[in-house]
Amino acid sequence: MASELNRDLIHTLIDQKILKLLLNNRLSELDLREARPIANQDGIIETIAIRCQRLLKLNLDHFNRKNCNDLVELDLTGCKSITDRGIQPLLVQSSNGDVVMFKKLILLKIMYTNVTSSMAASVILLRKNIDIHYGKTFDAVYGAFREQYVPDQEISQSDKLAVKLLSTEEQVEPLTIEKVNICCLFCPNVVEVILHGDIADELLPPLRYLEKLQKLDLACEKSDQLTFEIGILPLLMDIGNRLLELNLHEINDVCLDSVGACCMKLRRLKCTLSSATSVKLSPKIEEKVFCNLTHLDLQIVPNSHQFPKCTLKNILTNAKQIKDIKLIPTVADQASGNVSLHDLL
Repeated sequence: MASELNRDLIHTLIDQKILKLLLNNRLSELDLREARPIANQDGIIETIAIRCQRLLKLNLDHFNRKNCNDLVELDLTGCKSITDRGIQPLLVQSSNGDVVMFKKLILLKIMYTNVTSSMAASVILLRKNIDIHYGKTFDAVYGAFREQYVPDQEISQSDKLAVKLLSTEEQVEPLTIEKVNICCLFCPNVVEVILHGDIADELLPPLRYLEKLQKLDLACEKSDQLTFEIGILPLLMDIGNRLLELNLHEINDVCLDSVGACCMKLRRLKCTLSSATSVKLSPKIEEKVFCNLTHLDLQIVPNSHQFPKCTLKNILTNAKQIKDIKLIPTVADQASGNVSLHDLL
């Protein structure tokens, strides 16, 4: 009896176009199992996404998935309740092998969900045209292609993926050279790479294959494994002219003069530095470095060596397009050739 009254009430609210008005930012749970007419109205997903941004649980059981055949982007970032079952419809095929649902989908964001890397690998294999943003991309791509990869054999065009982000933000399994190499070969469209965690110098060379790379974000848990001189600088010498954004977190002995010389197009630079070094650039190069920089974020780790005065002065002199500056000052040392950010500013 109670369920019948609920259905009658819901239908009345739908008829009077009131139910949509009840969708608001205070809702944490929304169950539309008994409201199939509204659950299958055009634009209901978009309405929920806009009005219910604090939603933690959403039940659209019996939702007519045909309404999603025109869906181009699907962002499930942070939805911990999304598991493999939640994206299973992406794998449904007709008898002739064509995908049945979400046919026009080209962007799927499943960062910080409970989708496993094996399920992500299945989606990657079947839907190669989808750009998947996933915190364990290396595991997923490696799982999809490790058996068919043959060293020194050219990757066929049909096997190349639309994936534009390679990330270790939720990585569980350790990275290997083979894993990074396979991911870079099968994902030539990557524009952003995030390598955080147990990263070492020997993992960086395969990134040279990424001809469209624009953003590189590096952070290592062990400072002696990832070094500027041996790992990062040789890579920047090869790919620096492609980069628009560079983030370096707690890397020792970073030389920003060299970064500027390698990355002439750089627009955003963020560094958390334990120590910094400097080199003398030729006058011709010195006047060009960091000319395109629009955002600068420099943080010096407490008790670290101070920042070279000439380097910071050169950055602030050349970056005439700068829009946003964030500098965390260090303690001044007037007797040395170094200077605190506070004193320089």
